[in-house]
Amino acid sequence: MELQYSELEMWQTFWTGMGAAGIWLAGVTFSIWVGFRLSGNLYSNPEASVVMRIAATGFCLCVAYFALVWFAMTEWHVNGAAGGFLDLKNSAQGLSPNGEMFLAAADPRAPMSLLPNPFQGLLLVCALVIQLMSIWMPKKV
Repeated sequence: MELQYSELEMWQTFWTGMGAAGIWLAGVTFSIWVGFRLSGNLYSNPEASVVMRIAATGFCLCVAYFALVWFAMTEWHVNGAAGGFLDLKNSAQGLSPNGEMFLAAADPRAPMSLLPNPFQGLLLVCALVIQLMSIWMPKKV
């Protein structure tokens, strides 16, 4: 099979995608911070309306979903790039030692899954517990 790309092009494509993922991560991180600000303000204001508490809960849940999608898309991007490296390995071009290490650490062509790894799941659960408890638990005076 004659490939239409080189290993260098594969690396460039991979890092271009990771740059875009970094921008997405910055947006998700900022939104998580906004969720903490919302929940902190609602906790300190016992007269906040139920509508505001519901809206803040919806915001925090949406941001957690966006973070989950970011985890999944980033892993999918890595696995897709690993599929390209696998094709290079099996071609006449071959693969460099760095490409071999990348390939060993990934799951080439694995389908996208929204199931986070344990640490990602723990991070999201902790953030949501802190945010939602601050929104809905009454402040003890």
